[in-house]
Amino acid sequence: MDILFVTPWFPYPATNGARVRSSKLLAALAAAGHRCHLFAFEPPPESAPGPYPDLSSVSFTASWKSHRPGRLVSTLALLAPTPRYFRLVYQPELFEQIRQAALERRADVVIAYEMAAGDYVARLTDGRVVKILDGCEPFAFQSTHTTLRSLARIWKFKRFLRSMLNRFDAYIAVSEAELSWIRQEVAPRHAWGCTVPNGTDLSDAYVGPVDGQRIIYTGSLTYRANLETVDYFLAEIWPAIRRAQPRATFVVTGERPDQETARRL
Repeated sequence: MDILFVTPWFPYPATNGARVRSSKLLAALAAAGHRCHLFAFEPPPESAPGPYPDLSSVSFTASWKSHRPGRLVSTLALLAPTPRYFRLVYQPELFEQIRQAALERRADVVIAYEMAAGDYVARLTDGRVVKILDGCEPFAFQSTHTTLRSLARIWKFKRFLRSMLNRFDAYIAVSEAELSWIRQEVAPRHAWGCTVPNGTDLSDAYVGPVDGQRIIYTGSLTYRANLETVDYFLAEIWPAIRRAQPRATFVVTGERPDQETARRL
């Protein structure tokens, strides 16, 4: 089969969880004999010029803009019945490029990686194509505190995801907890769901020296859930560790956040 894989993030090099998952999925599909075609919202980075042995073709858009509109447009988007982020970044010209890529590559299956890509793939109307969404991440929209704003955000997210999945044939969750939540809280009408957990390549156990007072967090702080994790750790856990072990150090090895957030941390 010809499979078009649509993703906001170019999968190579596999330097974070999203890229590891998507690159491993492409490798497994290619190993099974499928022809994989990639459409990314961003061009390949200089650190990954290719070749890409698991891909039959690579394309990307030149129109993608990651910046958000001005404050007035952003504020008015709060009144929309769907999550603000997706309404602010959606681009009709990008959808047309994805539709053309599916036609030109005669795709039998289109896989959308994460909801940013799903918002476009869901709009494809070629009934011949099987559409699959991987990476719903429903818990990313939940909050540790229940407020009117958090309740409205969850309501918008459920409504948006239900509308999206009703236009897909299948969806993939990374855990049974996610799958159960989607089935019960979102309840898509006909899309089939399954779980494909995240994993990693096994390697030999590390046998070098160990610094018992060094704590390492490997997540990228440009991802909101990771930033919230580090914020919580520093506020609620790290002070107790420092009181017990004054020489302890904490290192974050993932991608740095913006300068203001880095200074705050």
